[in-house]
Amino acid sequence: RNVRSTRAFRDRYWNPPNANATTMPGPGPSVRARDPEQMVLPVYGVHAESEVNARQSLHATRAAVLAREEGLSWVLHIDADELFLPFVPSDFRHLYGSARRLFLNLSARGFTHARFQNDEIFHVPGSFKKPPPKDKDKDKEEGVQTGEDSSVRKGKSKTVLSAPFKKNSLFKRNTQTQVMRQPRAHQLVNQWVSSRRHVTDRFFLGYICGKGAINIAEWDRRNPGQPIVHNNVVAYAAFSEEILTGMRLTKFSIQDSYAMIQELPTQRVKKMVFFETARILHYINSDIASLVRKYSTTLSSEYAGKRFDPSLVTEAQKEKFKNYKDLWLPAETMPNNEFYENIRKAVQADVKSGRLPSQQEKEGDPHASSEESSGGRLASAAAAEEEREEEDARSGAREEREAATESMKMLRVLEFRPDNMGNGLGDGMRQVGLVWESWAVRDLIADVKSRLKAARAGVRVEAEGEREVEGGEREADEEEGAAAVAVLRRLSRGLRELERDSGGEHEEEDDDEDEGEDLKTYGCKDLAPHYECDWTHCCTLLRNPTFTFEKRLLGYIRYEHLEWWRRGLQWKGRPYPL
Repeated sequence: RNVRSTRAFRDRYWNPPNANATTMPGPGPSVRARDPEQMVLPVYGVHAESEVNARQSLHATRAAVLAREEGLSWVLHIDADELFLPFVPSDFRHLYGSARRLFLNLSARGFTHARFQNDEIFHVPGSFKKPPPKDKDKDKEEGVQTGEDSSVRKGKSKTVLSAPFKKNSLFKRNTQTQVMRQPRAHQLVNQWVSSRRHVTDRFFLGYICGKGAINIAEWDRRNPGQPIVHNNVVAYAAFSEEILTGMRLTKFSIQDSYAMIQELPTQRVKKMVFFETARILHYINSDIASLVRKYSTTLSSEYAGKRFDPSLVTEAQKEKFKNYKDLWLPAETMPNNEFYENIRKAVQADVKSGRLPSQQEKEGDPHASSEESSGGRLASAAAAEEEREEEDARSGAREEREAATESMKMLRVLEFRPDNMGNGLGDGMRQVGLVWESWAVRDLIADVKSRLKAARAGVRVEAEGEREVEGGEREADEEEGAAAVAVLRRLSRGLRELERDSGGEHEEEDDDEDEGEDLKTYGCKDLAPHYECDWTHCCTLLRNPTFTFEKRLLGYIRYEHLEWWRRGLQWKGRPYPL
């Protein structure tokens, strides 16, 4: 089901309840119950038209409402360039149904929230190179768009399963985990960064704080009548007024400001943090085409280098949310700001000089639905790219163009290349787990594509005689879409059901369908009773600064540097290994 963020949608959910909306303590209970966005708007509302991160939190808050109405159990915040990997299997087929089983396991143990650390692709030689001309017919076979009518729309907006996920097998391990576990990892990260400081001062090109999920049924059981609110861009809040409380802490707090927050009862929230097994795979800037799409369309704009920039907010938005002004989210410096500013300039220089193709955005509502705006824009961009690639192939100009592209030269410094890793850096990264490799995702995608292709082909054969009938083309498209959805639903149930449906018999080595999914949890109960982890030394990893603000909002207090724990401890230093 696709819910479109149209102008009517935004007018319905993204406006203050009335012109006299109060700043503190927020809208009343009746408004919160009906429209939980009202708990988000005081902080993010003024930025909703100008900032994608503000829209993310508003959309994710509405997604939880819709999920509850549909009777769904869990909502996971994940982006279009990310995949959820419950574990790294020895055989990709064991991934079928693994997400479902993991979340059922979490539900059985009564967790309200789960947080998954994110890993990031490590670009390898050839990542930043123009691909060969595309096979348009093949692209049509690989694309499937499931909308409200679950139909396939050929030639329109589509999701191509093969890109970027099938091309990348090498990943950077989240440094929060590995640096805490392996002291040498910190040295290796510094060594890698120092040799590339002219390009970036960070190992990860994107975020590193992970993504969050919420168990709607368990939340409702523990917090009856309380709205589910999305907070901090990537996670769901532990209590409905968390985002307002957090902003008051940020803007109005004094040195001992944590004392103003009462510790949240453990009966309300139970969080599971995954450091070792389940994870988000972030395919950031997977190729040069994605960077061109991202940066070539704003040639006349200066790169602000920060989020929630008030200078980008219109006077109309400021007037609409003026009563919340004390709670507006302040500007933040973008992660890896200098790197992306340089990349933007390089891409734009290449576009201006003709070394890279420009991909202008389609005119219209910038927040229109994915089918109306993003899908059409990407389809047009893909067609333009294909035309340029074919022209290059005919003229033999591709290699010359690549050699002259400043953005590609810059990006290739970041690739995992034996010839630029020096002093055993690459081997060292593999040994301590900073770099890992698996083709499981690629093999899974290939298998899914094959099954979808077979399902749609079967429908096309049956409908061949109906194509000439009025409406027959649309009906056949709808049937193909329904067949594809049915296949995906079977795949989500797991390997055994999949093989049973296809009439196959299980081989002996396939009996262990739950490979890698024996969920073992470890507590940090004396220090952080709201948390459990999937690593023995849970308390060690919870010291990471990315958890500090979250723990403050639970009511934890500071004992010493990085030591934010529950109240009332007789603190005698670290009672856990480093």
